[in-house]
Amino acid sequence: MALRIPPPHREPLKRLYQLVETDAEALIALLGDLPAFLSTPELASEIATLWPALDDDELRELTLALLSISTQSLRWSAEKIGLLISESKDLDIPDEGREPFGAVLARVVETPVLQTSAKAVSVLNQQERLFETARIMSDIRPIFGDDPSERPAGAVVVHTLSIEHHIDGRKGTFNVAMDRNDLVELEAAVDRAIKKGGTLSSVVEAAGLALFELEEAEG
Repeated sequence: MALRIPPPHREPLKRLYQLVETDAEALIALLGDLPAFLSTPELASEIATLWPALDDDELRELTLALLSISTQSLRWSAEKIGLLISESKDLDIPDEGREPFGAVLARVVETPVLQTSAKAVSVLNQQERLFETARIMSDIRPIFGDDPSERPAGAVVVHTLSIEHHIDGRKGTFNVAMDRNDLVELEAAVDRAIKKGGTLSSVVEAAGLALFELEEAEG
């Protein structure tokens, strides 16, 4: 059995393989010295100190890949995770490098910063549906009278809120028709939620706790 690696994480893991060929111990030491709880931007910033040549996108993708494989520690041991990933046909690396890379990944996954962050990701994802993206499509719909051959008597503007989400590992979409008043109400609800989030973040920080923030991979 081999672990399926999501497409957005395949190139970052291949890049990680190339990087740890010479810097494995440095990466493990770096992660081992970090606090047990960091947000993804903070973790990416720390990794940047080890590999400053990586650009922002590479750092973000690499960090998300590390978090993704670490979430598997809730199912398997670190050694098992390293073995499954190293054996995956989704990972394009030389065969002779698979076993050593798996051993490195096992040690990486065991670091407290990734163990704790993996649990945070799990808590965030304990919902039936997980939001991915949204867009609003607006169009004009004519209102015809009894005789459809005559010019429309008027029109309405209809907005369709389309939300893409994940459910049971699959993508789903649902659409909601809205008018202008609905959009105003939605805007007010989102604005209120953002303000509440800021207040709760302050409470978390005042309690001396780190606040975990998860960034999503693209694609």
